[in-house]
Amino acid sequence: MKKLILLTLTIIISNIVNSQSIQWENTFTRDSSCLNSLQETNDGGFILGGTDRSYNFDFWIIKTNQFGTLQWEKTFGGSSFESLNSLQQTNDGGFILGGSSASSDGDVSGNNGSSDFWIVKTDASGNLQWEKNFGGSSFESLNSLQQTSDGGFILGGSSSSSDGDVSGNNGSSDFWIIKTDVSGNLQWEKNFGGSSNETINSLQQTSDNGFILGGSSYSSDGNISGNNGSSDFWIVKTDASGNLQWEKNFGGSSNETINSLQQTSDDGFILGGSSSSSDGNVSGNNGLSDFWIVKTNQFGTFEWEKNFGGSSNEIISSLDQTSDGGFIFGGYSRSTDVDLSENNGLVTSKK
Repeated sequence: MKKLILLTLTIIISNIVNSQSIQWENTFTRDSSCLNSLQETNDGGFILGGTDRSYNFDFWIIKTNQFGTLQWEKTFGGSSFESLNSLQQTNDGGFILGGSSASSDGDVSGNNGSSDFWIVKTDASGNLQWEKNFGGSSFESLNSLQQTSDGGFILGGSSSSSDGDVSGNNGSSDFWIIKTDVSGNLQWEKNFGGSSNETINSLQQTSDNGFILGGSSYSSDGNISGNNGSSDFWIVKTDASGNLQWEKNFGGSSNETINSLQQTSDDGFILGGSSSSSDGNVSGNNGLSDFWIVKTNQFGTFEWEKNFGGSSNEIISSLDQTSDGGFIFGGYSRSTDVDLSENNGLVTSKK
């Protein structure tokens, strides 16, 4: 049995001592369910989102107060597979939920074939207001979303289709973004990629009202200027209408993938994910995969990179710029050596 667990950590940093203390923790249990996204809400509580696998595969959201006590929970889906990957509280106090759906019944109004992008808008109490699905006859998966400055939404993930709502495909799976209005109606969509696999894992509206998209790329053709070997960090910058302005790839001869990105206070970008290389743009490797961060300027030009890890697997899931201009990033680790001081279970050493 897997459990959905929320931990809040208070991190106190000074020039004398760094300490961590758990203020509280709570567990919400359904068989084999998982937490994929969370956010503090404007009332000081928290919204948690993931996939309920106890009966079917549905979107599952939980609202707690500031102490992690359950206030309400909701599930949305149909008779097939739904997976919630990203959520955000919206300007009206409700919530936008995004992921993938393979259903055409229940809460899901339609399906274009295989799995679609699926978004659900709720009110502040988690009641469904509207839902929309987008896709083609093949496979689409929504991995990241954000409410935009005009009140609409930007959605990003991957697409393997070239029909339905998808205007084209470069080969295998592409970066795919959709811009909707405040009611979830499609305004425009764009796809970027090459002859192999590309997937958006993180996106953000930028200070010029364009968009920065980040994920992984295996291609060296189409919209992609090069490839260092296997999969690379790949970022795409668009204007406000989704037109490509520039793209950059970073990596080495092994596997790299971006899981989180953010525009920085100097208008550049910080990219975080994992790296298994020790060549190309990657200065070193501690074993298997490491935390890897890359800093670029506003045009995507490489400025610096750092890797952190031990002899096993480390992967960044999320990052943020801090008020002092530094960065905090988090994910998971299976190591107990090099940059890691301890591990509480499941250690896999490099052979």
